Amino acid sequence: MATHCTDVVDYRWPMTDIDRMRRFFYLGCESGTFYGDTQRQPSASRTDSLEKLLLTDRGEELIAVLSETGLNHLILKRDLALSVYVQCARHPSTALRQASYSQFDNIIKNSQDLLHFVALVDSYDPSHGTGWGRGLRRAVTNWFNNKDPVHLARLTTQQRRIMKKRWDHRDVLRLAHVKPKKNGTAVVLKYLVKGIAEAKSAYSEDELNDEIKEVKAFLEAVEEVGKSEDEQRVAALVGEHKLLLEHVNSRWHKSKEVWSMLVQHLPLKDIILSLGRLTHQGLFASDDGETSTLCDRLNSDEELRAAQLHPYDLLQAMKSYRAKKSNRGDKVKFKWSPNKTIVETLDKALLMSFKFIQPTAKKLLLAIDVSSSMKLSGVNGSPGVTAMEAVALLTMQVVRTEKEFRIMAFSKNLENIDVTSEMTLEETRAKIGELPMGNTNVSYPLKWALENKVSADIFMIFTDCETSFEETSPSQALREYRKGMNLDAKLVVIALASNGFEVADPGDSGMLDIAGFNTNGPEILRKFATGEL
Repeated sequence: MATHCTDVVDYRWPMTDIDRMRRFFYLGCESGTFYGDTQRQPSASRTDSLEKLLLTDRGEELIAVLSETGLNHLILKRDLALSVYVQCARHPSTALRQASYSQFDNIIKNSQDLLHFVALVDSYDPSHGTGWGRGLRRAVTNWFNNKDPVHLARLTTQQRRIMKKRWDHRDVLRLAHVKPKKNGTAVVLKYLVKGIAEAKSAYSEDELNDEIKEVKAFLEAVEEVGKSEDEQRVAALVGEHKLLLEHVNSRWHKSKEVWSMLVQHLPLKDIILSLGRLTHQGLFASDDGETSTLCDRLNSDEELRAAQLHPYDLLQAMKSYRAKKSNRGDKVKFKWSPNKTIVETLDKALLMSFKFIQPTAKKLLLAIDVSSSMKLSGVNGSPGVTAMEAVALLTMQVVRTEKEFRIMAFSKNLENIDVTSEMTLEETRAKIGELPMGNTNVSYPLKWALENKVSADIFMIFTDCETSFEETSPSQALREYRKGMNLDAKLVVIALASNGFEVADPGDSGMLDIAGFNTNGPEILRKFATGEL
């Protein structure tokens, strides 16, 4: 819950320990900066806020945050988040341990997280408790039993072990003393502990039901694709059982036949971000077959909604695919000839995907740097995308999804940009770029809005790397705006080509710096705007 500016003497939103932990999970550190290029993200191995929360018996609030995030794709440091969870689950406080295990299913979503969690438990400081108590055994048992048996089979065969720590599901099941509640689950557990032969003989023909048959068929398919030397057979099983690449023997990872099946059911985001490599491997050579399948999925409202593809995902995919060669930083270099039909379909899907964006329902004021360098500067974290293209797309998002907004440019003064919801990406980019450039003073939009009594919940400043200001700092300008307008306004500065900068007051939860940008950026912006970050 954000602190209202009327509650704060200097109109500065104090960063609470929970606020800092949210940023720790999402940004990788407690500071107010998100890095588009994750290689530049500072790595923190510990956090003072965690210690404060545990010492003041507020660990249950932390568990609520972890449950809310569910270790989703935005969590940059998953191992650190899991380490925090283990500290709560092994804490001396009975109430905190119970709270931790009650949210086990919500936090531990997949097999990889489960194995990492138990490995961390095993290596945890013995002074905080040893062995597997009833709470941990019950939580792990429920993790296995609460899942549909076929889904459980899919999860546990996708990630069977973590080699560095030498943990596998057999170890977990042995320590947790898991007793299956469903016949299908019993088959999966037999397979994990004793192998396919025992799983196949688990029930007689008279005892078989549809659930058991489906589980056995899936497990037999997993075993066969892991050992088969018949490419056509492997491809057929992948298509029939919707197996993932992790299920397939590595010798077939570049097989055109296998990938023709994978394209039918793999997550769309995984496919579109690998288009260049797949085309290089021989896929999408014509407009039929796997090309037709992919385009049908990209043209489907249902598929786009389920994939939760943001327009920025599709812009990144389109720019990377059109580049015709691998990125400069890639270890393996290769080239390809883009399929024109796929390029056209990506362009259409980009426009379609705007309608699935959840609006912030806030009053937004965007102030955009329109200098010529915006057209030339690349976006750190988004290979092939220019700063102007990124700004144009994010502007389109605001215009197409929000009700109250102002789009303005740092020109001779702060000038309105007449962008409409009917404009394409190219038209939006041209409209933004046609204004004469001016000085990019990060504080000026806040001062202008205060002088003109313009209400805004969120100020978004877009630039390539110009983050200067004159006399009044952005943090001071924000506090003055809050005081003068009596509004709980926020400020986020997005320097798309920057390697790092410091504008945000790290102690103010209503300020955020974004250096560079990537496909996680739009969701980080949304969470910041809505108060989730």
